[in-house]
Amino acid sequence: MKISDADREKLENLKRKLTITYKMSTKVALKQEIKGQIEEIDKILSDIDAGKFVDLAKFNIFSKSTRDSLDSEKDRRKEVLEIYENLRSLKLCKSSKDSEADLLFSYFNYFETQFYPCLTPQNFKLRFDAGKKRDNFLLIADILKKDFQNYQDDVDNAAYVKGEEQGAIYEEKLKHEKHVLISKVTEFFEKILNFVDVIDKAIDDGDTILLEPEREVVYQIYDDRDKADFNDWEVQKILPELSLFIRSFFDNVQLPSFAKNNMKR
Repeated sequence: MKISDADREKLENLKRKLTITYKMSTKVALKQEIKGQIEEIDKILSDIDAGKFVDLAKFNIFSKSTRDSLDSEKDRRKEVLEIYENLRSLKLCKSSKDSEADLLFSYFNYFETQFYPCLTPQNFKLRFDAGKKRDNFLLIADILKKDFQNYQDDVDNAAYVKGEEQGAIYEEKLKHEKHVLISKVTEFFEKILNFVDVIDKAIDDGDTILLEPEREVVYQIYDDRDKADFNDWEVQKILPELSLFIRSFFDNVQLPSFAKNNMKR
């Protein structure tokens, strides 16, 4: 049976939902059931790619436990995505009149204040090789923070530029800076998403790449812990949240063409 691109996309979306539920569930029996269904979906996707006959009817029937778990997860994820998508309220700086720049800054600022502390060596203990990659991500985040600060300064300075010609030059400069930032942040998030996928797969395979998966995150930088969204969360449960956050970024920020091609997941 030949299926449409829309049907294939439905299967891939179903796999993503099942994978998230699998990672978040603490029930061994449910995890085993969902793992089997994920493997079935992988097989049928492989058959589709090979041009073999496929039967989608089997995926219309789930056990009640799986359906209930997926429904519950769907509701919770909707609430989380709404939080991420409401980041539009944060402005790059007082002088900013660019909603695209504001949204880009909002997402990076949320990552920097909420997820960055979770990824520090104190909280996110990894095997040496993976730890080196993680440390490099934190270094890139620090550089991006400085890039945003420079961009903020330029946007503020643009408010004091006199003359139409000078204003046009400065506007072009800001446009270029914004596009560079979008590319840098997009590439940064893409690499982190790939890194999270590698860690998730290693955990599923029983690899000890994450040394203390049940370690609870402690935010050292906050005096008011209510501002820390993931304080006291287990590290392993933050990974699906980070993945969801980055996917929300790709859904809401106007991406350069190279990122669109990479993000066909």
